[in-house]
Amino acid sequence: MYRKEFVTMKQMKKFLSMLLALVMVLSMLPVSAFAAEQPVITVGSVAGKPGEEVTVNVDITENPGFWMAQWTVSYDTTRLEKVEFTKAVTDGFVWTNEGNNYVFENAANEDMTYTGTILNLKFKIKEDAPLGDAEVTIIDLEACDYDVEDVFFTINAGKVTVEAQPVTGISLDQTELSLDQGGNATLTATVTPATAYDKTVT
Repeated sequence: MYRKEFVTMKQMKKFLSMLLALVMVLSMLPVSAFAAEQPVITVGSVAGKPGEEVTVNVDITENPGFWMAQWTVSYDTTRLEKVEFTKAVTDGFVWTNEGNNYVFENAANEDMTYTGTILNLKFKIKEDAPLGDAEVTIIDLEACDYDVEDVFFTINAGKVTVEAQPVTGISLDQTELSLDQGGNATLTATVTPATAYDKTVT
């Protein structure tokens, strides 16, 4: 009787040891191995000069499926001003927006797996924009699938790089000037374009 109980306890101990070892092995595996695939929103990057208009695309890739999403377009207002934000895809989708806030919904009663460009963001680079990068990104994003389960996105921010506008010409306010000996006059120089980064004339 005691031998039977001993064998049973020994078997149980062996089973628990194996279970503990399995738990330890699983705990060392990368979390990504169990993470659900996430859709990715990527905001493009472009470059331009003060006074120019540029278009930044917003793309969605690696999309396993979602039904509805809402988000806000955020950008550097010290360098950029909004011209127009247009929807790149409309067929089969319902869009609503207020200002820079958007709701993107599948018209069908199922998850959407669309990949490609979803928004075109047109900006004008301000005349007095400082040189450097103006971030453009998506914030406050919430999404769900048709079963109303949360869907989490990976968001890659983009940028508009403000480049120096070179001087293309200099003109004077007078084309001819006659001076007596010892006389002096003042000439006014105009640098073009008006948005040139350095308009210093020496």
